[in-house]
Amino acid sequence: MAFKKIHNNKTRYYFFVKNKNTEIYLTRIINFTDYKNNLIKIKEFPPNFGYFIFNPKGFNSFLINEKLDIIFTDWDNHIFHLEKNFKTNSFTKGFKNAKFLYILPQKTIDNFNINLNDIITHRRMSNKKWRKIEFRKISY
Repeated sequence: MAFKKIHNNKTRYYFFVKNKNTEIYLTRIINFTDYKNNLIKIKEFPPNFGYFIFNPKGFNSFLINEKLDIIFTDWDNHIFHLEKNFKTNSFTKGFKNAKFLYILPQKTIDNFNINLNDIITHRRMSNKKWRKIEFRKISY
């Protein structure tokens, strides 16, 4: 699939947030594997559905308070579905590096008001330290 890239002999994925007609490119890439070190399988899923954000390295835990979906998209704007209907902490049972994932609240996504190529920063508190997450809006 087009969104999958090989970097230093490791497979990494580029992630996007889907919010209505807005695409926000996450500036970091992360390699995901399941508890058996297999790459996560990706299934096709209808477009314009759900939201995804990742938790940068440095966060130790996260909470998912509502049912949301994780979305993958390639450069041709095809959407792939990983998993859905996560509940609090249930994701960590199957993926050893689930601490790198974070679901951004809908109200935060709605507050994104940026121009093309602008970089915005969202800060989260973790272990009494602020961690920075950067996003970049792109066009296809």
